[in-house]
Amino acid sequence: MGASFLRNMSHEVDVSGFEELLGYTFKNKGLLLEALSHSSYSNERGCPSNERLEFLGDAVLHLILTEHVMQLYPEADEGVLSFLRSCTESEEFLYKAAQSLNIGGFILLGNGEERNGGRGKKTILADAVEAVIAALSIDGGFSMAKNVLLSKFNPLLTQTYKTALHSDSKSELQQLTQQYYNCLPTYSIIEEIGLDHDKTFVAEVKIVADELVVSAQGSGKNKKSAEKAAAINMLKKTLPRNSG
Repeated sequence: MGASFLRNMSHEVDVSGFEELLGYTFKNKGLLLEALSHSSYSNERGCPSNERLEFLGDAVLHLILTEHVMQLYPEADEGVLSFLRSCTESEEFLYKAAQSLNIGGFILLGNGEERNGGRGKKTILADAVEAVIAALSIDGGFSMAKNVLLSKFNPLLTQTYKTALHSDSKSELQQLTQQYYNCLPTYSIIEEIGLDHDKTFVAEVKIVADELVVSAQGSGKNKKSAEKAAAINMLKKTLPRNSG
């Protein structure tokens, strides 16, 4: 019932405006309609919601962004790459992506969710973006989903990476260690790799407080960037937090 319902509905709901914004015309319009169908709508109309596509879209997005950050930052270590990727997998990023596509104007909502302002809710819009990415990968293939994502969201991706890289991770780590451990992190350059004109520095940051001793490393093309990478990697660790 669900699939045939969506195929029939494709003649009733005009998605051409969204396809134009997306820059891609779906061969299977029902697939796009499913991606735009919130659970509140599917519950009322008896059609599939976008939850399964959202699940797939999360994985597709993860792979696309993994490849993207590795290509953009070939010198970055795993911790920095993970940090950058997490910034563009966040609900906040996906919400901004949804706004850039005006997906809120096309998402299909139930009457109750419509009255409750569902078109502006971050979670609903972010989930819809992931579902649309999955629909793109099914309808046009992984390469098509990647091309659409990177072309449509390139300015947003670039700005997000730039903001993340220029965030003061060392200050953030210092505030946390002062707050929870009443101490300061210490940094040291533990290794220098390569020739003088093309050197990579490896920094280590340590937190030593009472019986807690924890460290993290990071690398960069200069000492400052290496220390920042180490701080980012430390911030990604799950540490016990003392009240003071």
